Amino acid sequence: MAVEQEFRARLGRRHGWGVGLLVVAALLWVYAGWEMFVPYSADRSGHCSAPAFADHDQLYTDPGVGDPDEHDHDKAVWCAQGRDWPQPLAALLVSTPLGITGAMLATSSTLTLRLREHDDERRRAESAAARKAKS
Repeated sequence: MAVEQEFRARLGRRHGWGVGLLVVAALLWVYAGWEMFVPYSADRSGHCSAPAFADHDQLYTDPGVGDPDEHDHDKAVWCAQGRDWPQPLAALLVSTPLGITGAMLATSSTLTLRLREHDDERRRAESAAARKAKS
C-alpha cells in the first residue's frame, strides 16, 4: 500500500506541475492580450488607442505639406513606435512550450490515475466473481 500511495502522490505532484505551467502560460497570454487591446500613452503623441483598434490607414499615407491629416499621420507613427512589441511577443513565445508541457503533464497524470482506478475496479470485480464462483 505504501508503494501505491507514493505512486499516487507522484501523480498528484505531476498534475500540480502541469496545472501550474498552464496557469503561467495563461498569465503570459493575458499580458500579451493586455498589450494588444488596452489603450496606452506614447512619449510624444499622448494617448494612443489600442493596437487592435487603431486606425492603421494613417501609417501608410504620405501626407503632403499643409495637409490637415499630417498631425494624424505623425501621431499614428509615434503611437506605432511607442508600443514595445518584443515583450508581448516574447511572452507568447515562452507561453507556447509552457502550455504544451503543462497540458501534457496534467493530461498524462490524470489519465494514468484514471487507468489505475479502472484497473483496481477490474481486479475487485474479478476477485468478487471468483469468490462467488467458489461458493
